[in-house]
Amino acid sequence: MANVVRALSLMAGATTLLTATLVFDQSQQGTILSGLLAIVGCLTLVVGILGTRMAPQIGLLFCVLSLTMIMGSGVVTWVNARGVGDRPKGDAIGIWQNDPELGWTNKPGSTGQHVQEDFDVTYTIDATGRRVTAEPVPTDGQKPEVVVMLGASCTFGHGVSDDQCYPAVLARKWWKTLRVENHAVSGWGTGQCYLQLKRRLRTGEPVRLVLYGWIPDHASRNHLRKAWLQEIDRYGRRNVYFESSGSGVVYKGLVGPESGVDNSADLVNAESRNTVALIRAMSSLCDLENVPFVVVILPRRDVPPQINNWLTAACKDQGIPFIDVTDASDAYFKIDHHPTAIWHEAIAERIAGHSLIGQLLP
Repeated sequence: MANVVRALSLMAGATTLLTATLVFDQSQQGTILSGLLAIVGCLTLVVGILGTRMAPQIGLLFCVLSLTMIMGSGVVTWVNARGVGDRPKGDAIGIWQNDPELGWTNKPGSTGQHVQEDFDVTYTIDATGRRVTAEPVPTDGQKPEVVVMLGASCTFGHGVSDDQCYPAVLARKWWKTLRVENHAVSGWGTGQCYLQLKRRLRTGEPVRLVLYGWIPDHASRNHLRKAWLQEIDRYGRRNVYFESSGSGVVYKGLVGPESGVDNSADLVNAESRNTVALIRAMSSLCDLENVPFVVVILPRRDVPPQINNWLTAACKDQGIPFIDVTDASDAYFKIDHHPTAIWHEAIAERIAGHSLIGQLLP
């Protein structure tokens, strides 16, 4: 009996450790479970090695515990594959597609349900690839003027309904006669926003105002940070890569983890330099079309406003208008950490009521 239990313990311990390596980094829950599996696997192996020195009941107990943990890891893997874990895969929601220039975009004409512990919402993408906003109220038969909004998940409205993200709130509550175009895509950095702005202005359709919703996360997406490239590679995505110089920015194509750079002071400086160069390039594009461009500095959970000081200083130095609304709201989902509908309402109110916007949209 003791020899049988010993053999079972050794096999169970080895299998548990193997499972720990398989579930590692699939999600936040998966990472925690991986650590627990490793602990249980090591203890089970110890029981197996000690063999006859311990009561068989102890070996059986650890075998059962190992089997339970392995089954639990299977549940976590299944949940993540269905897109309802910590970070659901894009194809599980169904609203994104790969793009040869931008890396990925919203999929025109798509809808997708996003379910997490904090929310259950549906995203609706229009025929042009933008998240839907309210249609403008007609005014004397004139074509409505357009406000273009750029950004990532906080501007797109990750976790909130179509009519709750701040571009949609601005459209239905504050700028009823304007057409508000929400061009934001979750996970984008400043580089994708710059390229998307070029695409939009290239259409020749008049634009009254361009707003770029900035969060500090964008900087880490604006160069070759390995951690970010590895993160999006999990979803089959590649990031845009730009090189900046005194004359502007040069688009170099898409890159993956193989081009990644570990965190360092040089990397942070390169990210900051690229960020400023890209924002300056966006401003220059708008200047050519005689369209006002404004950076909206948004609040982010657990990020002190002072972290944006370098950006506000750069905007002042470059003469680029900006609005700082980092004190507008601290309403975030408890688990997901993205902004709630309350946050979006507050941001929309602050933007609409800002004196600079009042001058640009009298």
